[in-house]
Amino acid sequence: MLIEQITGNISDKQFTNKSIDTVNIEWYNSQKKIHRLVSTKGRDIAICLNTDKFNGLHQGDVLSVVDNDAITINIIPSKCLVVNCDNRSKLITFCYEVGNRHAPFYYTTDGKNFALPYDKPFEELLQKLHLSFTIEDVCLDNKYRISSSLVHGHSHTHNNGHSHA
Repeated sequence: MLIEQITGNISDKQFTNKSIDTVNIEWYNSQKKIHRLVSTKGRDIAICLNTDKFNGLHQGDVLSVVDNDAITINIIPSKCLVVNCDNRSKLITFCYEVGNRHAPFYYTTDGKNFALPYDKPFEELLQKLHLSFTIEDVCLDNKYRISSSLVHGHSHTHNNGHSHA
């Protein structure tokens, strides 16, 4: 089955009485427009989203409805650092470090904390900065993503002609 657009979200009223057939993906694959997956009921799913405004697959996105089954996206929860940062100065430092490392960065669903995929060096940095955090399994849904891209590079030059790419 070829999917070229998202039909809606399982929370939409039109899907209330549908049974669910789930397609499981990892958070780091949820930004991709092209997938080849198998649903929990064994359906072969090819996803090729042709949209310029694509901002990632979201938890509960409905890909299609077949035989009263809503085929939905499930972003598998993954090990994360969940940071509670109520000190403004520490928050600024934390955000700087996340940005400097180009780390994927999310709000938690309650909007009170931040989550990023677990990384031992980042855990050590949080300890060094005396930031309060826990390690939890979290669904990193693009709906709550703060950083705009998964991977990108940057370059800059110096007045002496030396450059970094």
